[in-house]
Amino acid sequence: MTPCPPGAGADRFTSCAPRRHRGLSTPPFSESPTPATSIVLLAREEDFRAQSRHQGRSGELISKIAARDFGNRLATTGSALCDLGGCNTVDVRVVILGPGAAGKSTFARRLGRVNGVDAIELDSVFWSADVEPLSTDVWVQMQADLTVGDAWILDGDLGPHDVLQPRLERADVVVLFDPPLYRCVWRAIRRSREQWGFWVWLVTWRRREKPGILAAIERYAPDARLELVRNDQDADRLLSVMFRP
Repeated sequence: MTPCPPGAGADRFTSCAPRRHRGLSTPPFSESPTPATSIVLLAREEDFRAQSRHQGRSGELISKIAARDFGNRLATTGSALCDLGGCNTVDVRVVILGPGAAGKSTFARRLGRVNGVDAIELDSVFWSADVEPLSTDVWVQMQADLTVGDAWILDGDLGPHDVLQPRLERADVVVLFDPPLYRCVWRAIRRSREQWGFWVWLVTWRRREKPGILAAIERYAPDARLELVRNDQDADRLLSVMFRP
C-alpha cells in the first residue's frame, strides 16, 4: 500500500482523500494555522501514534473485562442499568473516568438530571483554591464518605494523584471516556487556560494512565459494568438506555 502524503488520508490505511474534520468548529487546516489549530494537529498525530503503540495491552484488558458476567451485582442490588430500552429503577452507583475535556462532566450532569441524583465533580472537592491536592489519606476517607448510599455519581479522573480503589469497589457502573486526543485538546483550549501539568497529563493519558485505570477496574470492580464512550453519539446512546426516560 502506498502511504498517503502528509495532510492526506481520511482513513490512514486505505484512503488518500483529504482529511475531513467532522464536528470541529476549527478553520480548515489548509489555511494558515493558528497556534490552537497547530496544537490540535499535533494532538491528532500523537493520538494516531499512541493508538498504534499501546492499543495491544489496553485492548486485551478491555476484551477481558467486557467478557465478564456483569449481571450478578446488578441483579442482587436492583441498581439501574438496562441493556435495552430503559429502566424504572433509580438506585445506581456510577464512576466516570477519562482524560480532561473528554465530556465527562457534561455527561454526569445529564445523567444526574435524568436520574434525580446530584453528580459530584471530584475536581471541585480534591483541589484547594491554590491548586494543591488532598493528601492520600484524606482523599481515601473523603471517597468513603462520598460513596455512602445506594445512588451517587462521581465524575473525575485525577491522574497520578488519584486513588481509584475506594470508589471502584462500590461502583455498579464504570463509564470510561476515551475520545480522540485532538478533540480533548480542542475542547480544553476553548474552555479555559490550563497549567502545563494538565497538558502533559492530557497528551500522555492514553499511554500512561489508561492501562492502569483498566487494570484497577479489573481488580477493584469485578462485578461492575464497564461502558466505553468514544464520542458524543456513544454518550447519547448510553444515556438513552441506562435509566428511565
